[in-house]
Amino acid sequence: YRVWAREHAAPAHELLHQAEVAASGQIRVGVECIVDATGSGAVDLTVRSLLGQTFAGWRATVVAGGSGAASHATAPSDPRIATVTDRTLDRVLGDVASSGAARDLVVVLEAGDRLEPDFLFGMAARAWDNPFVTLLHWDDDVVVGRRPPGQPRFRPEWSPEMLLSANYLGRSFAVRRETLAAAGPPDPDLGDAMWWDLLLRLDPGESAV
Repeated sequence: YRVWAREHAAPAHELLHQAEVAASGQIRVGVECIVDATGSGAVDLTVRSLLGQTFAGWRATVVAGGSGAASHATAPSDPRIATVTDRTLDRVLGDVASSGAARDLVVVLEAGDRLEPDFLFGMAARAWDNPFVTLLHWDDDVVVGRRPPGQPRFRPEWSPEMLLSANYLGRSFAVRRETLAAAGPPDPDLGDAMWWDLLLRLDPGESAV
């Protein structure tokens, strides 16, 4: 698997090309990243991976939940990153859904998540190429400590029937801002099941995923 992952990683020349395309303004879709820093994850790892993206059209809100744990993450003083301590994750998502460009994407990250440098570019490019898409999802990997990735979670294609029996996407999905606004933010009283509940309420058609 690790050999396969290396072989499928974007080479340096492709990353440079992506950065040039993004800088030219050809992709007119923004990405709003909400980073949940209320747990024990290393938020600085997530922020560094955001700063290393080839696609610069993103903004991030770090939800610190009053703990102050995320304060050091904004040390790079990037104007795209804001930290909030007076609002919960669901309130921040509700606020984000109700303001900004309707066709932009919203994605929730957890402190400690690390993104490949071409991750946001790929997401934004797909959303721009197909204006009918309202939800995107992806595979991910589990990284333990300093060991290299080696526990992939490959997900099947979109299946409303499968979603009725299990949340096989977890929180590995992004949604258009207008779609999130129509469905409403996740319900924190449901615990981890709030993402499952949100996906069921989003209810996108097969052609929109």
